[in-house]
Amino acid sequence: MKMVGYLTILAVAIATQSVWACLPPSPYNAVVGRISNITANTNASQKAQKADYHIEFSRYQFVFRPLRHQLRFGNPDIWQSNLDLTSLNQNDLFIGMSDLPSTLDGQSVATLLDVAPLYCHNDVITVGKPLVPYFGWNHANQSCRHDDPAGVGILDGFVGEGEAYYLAQLQAKYPTCAKLQAAFPSVNDSANASLSFWDRVKSWFGF
Repeated sequence: MKMVGYLTILAVAIATQSVWACLPPSPYNAVVGRISNITANTNASQKAQKADYHIEFSRYQFVFRPLRHQLRFGNPDIWQSNLDLTSLNQNDLFIGMSDLPSTLDGQSVATLLDVAPLYCHNDVITVGKPLVPYFGWNHANQSCRHDDPAGVGILDGFVGEGEAYYLAQLQAKYPTCAKLQAAFPSVNDSANASLSFWDRVKSWFGF
């Protein structure tokens, strides 16, 4: 009987580890942003948590966060990444996954773990391939195991719903390309000035 009990506990532990061993990402950490500037960090002594790049946005938003989560964590003071960002350019629009912000010298620092281009054509939003292979939750085998070296789509690595669900949420939030552009304006874009005060507040808090 003791052996049966032990095997039962072991089976539960293994099942639990299949979910949490890879720490599947949370949709709350999905961020849409338009790049303003990317700076390579060449001075190792000044690197924030030894990151290779610092990133600035014309605007960004944690697009799936509820208000309570946004109020709890706020927005990072510094964005950084160890990805090779040399293929990205100013005004590129992307959706990415970040970690939870940490504190460095009194400032909140968030790290981009992977990014994928975000497109809008004829008022239809689509997402491209991740910059590097993305290994989140694998819906095919309900585990963190990935036999395909290409990984999964950046919106397909959450436990529960897949990419179609989150793309539909983005589409409902930004029903036209003009709405998406206004929410994430290009650098020096006049659309930035056209947003009303309340539109900006709603954008900040993800409404």
